[in-house]
Amino acid sequence: GNFTNNMTNASLLFANGKEIYILPPSHNYTVTVTGLDNGTFAFITKEVIGNSSKEISFENQTVLNGTIAKLNYSVNASELVLFVDLENDGFVDVQKTPDLFISSEYNASEKATTFNISASKGKHLLLESDEHGVSIQMDINKSLESEELTIASKPNELLKDQDGRIIGGMFDITSQNLSNAIENTSLRIYFSESTLNELLLNRSTLSIYWWNSTDWKEINSTVDSTFDMVEANVSHFSYYALGVPQLPSWVNLTDGWNMFGVPVGIANYSLPDALSSIAGSYDWVFYFNATTDTWQYFNPSMPQFSDLKTLEAGRGYFIQMTDNATLNFTGTMLTSLTVSLEVDWNMFAPPLGLTNYSLPTALNSIAGSYDWVFYFNATSDAWIFYNPSMPQFSALKTLEAGRGYFIQKIGRAHV
Repeated sequence: GNFTNNMTNASLLFANGKEIYILPPSHNYTVTVTGLDNGTFAFITKEVIGNSSKEISFENQTVLNGTIAKLNYSVNASELVLFVDLENDGFVDVQKTPDLFISSEYNASEKATTFNISASKGKHLLLESDEHGVSIQMDINKSLESEELTIASKPNELLKDQDGRIIGGMFDITSQNLSNAIENTSLRIYFSESTLNELLLNRSTLSIYWWNSTDWKEINSTVDSTFDMVEANVSHFSYYALGVPQLPSWVNLTDGWNMFGVPVGIANYSLPDALSSIAGSYDWVFYFNATTDTWQYFNPSMPQFSDLKTLEAGRGYFIQMTDNATLNFTGTMLTSLTVSLEVDWNMFAPPLGLTNYSLPTALNSIAGSYDWVFYFNATSDAWIFYNPSMPQFSALKTLEAGRGYFIQKIGRAHV
């Protein structure tokens, strides 16, 4: 039953006896005992290092009704002498485990990819699931045989995301035994440019988040624009997803009429929810719909008669405050926002995150297509304006995230 370096396995049939295997070093082996109706077997080994040896004993293993019993052992010394002592007749198989073997299977009904991994200590693994757009890299710190890791898509409503941070899908990464056998683990989640454009998001704001059983927590991440992926080091298996940080934004409003806008992408634009931070401190919200050339309104005391049902990022609004209050928004940065403007008067609002709010730079995309920009300053109770033809007489010098404005277009365009 002696191994040589060129052999991959050795099997012996025996009868109530003892068999000896000499195993070469630098490999991982699996010893399998089968064919016993009932009984026990014991592995007694000696690891030979030079001229000395170290005895290694394993506990007796019970085999019932022909059940297969396996023992994994990694040989790192000069050689390993393995004595197999059995009480009953049986069959012993000693097999050299491949240095690295990975198989995967996708279950469409469960939306899950399961990897089966056999690897020797020190191997670097790369597991990729095209179905989920997820890959995992890890170093193995102990030998593995037929260990499983599963990546499963989960519906976004499974875990609450009240602040709207999570984009794309959520992934449940699980393994029964791998957690204690790996190190230097990194997770990669891929994204599509079309999804970012649809959500008006900038890739630089992306991070990987993990679920801590009550909330989503951001992990220090790196965005790779070449391969459209986000990468982060992880220390455990859990629920993971791509997300964007929450950005607090606020607008101080004065008793009386004010102009405001929604500067970030919020989870709920519907009224009155979007204005919950100033509930009880306002009466009216007005919006001039340039497409229909009509005013729309919302009044929290009579929502059933109000035709303004939701706010919209990029649009400006009038609000009548009954008291001084601070309007708070928390949401995602909208670094790319397109607002359609009709000929003549429109209401608009710039988002948080512009690199330059000064006029006329902030409106460069519609240069030559507008005459006037008006803003009602509630603090001074006065209108101020900007006109690109006479900037020296214009009191309005910069736009401000969270404020709403009137703009007069002289040609249909987008800002």
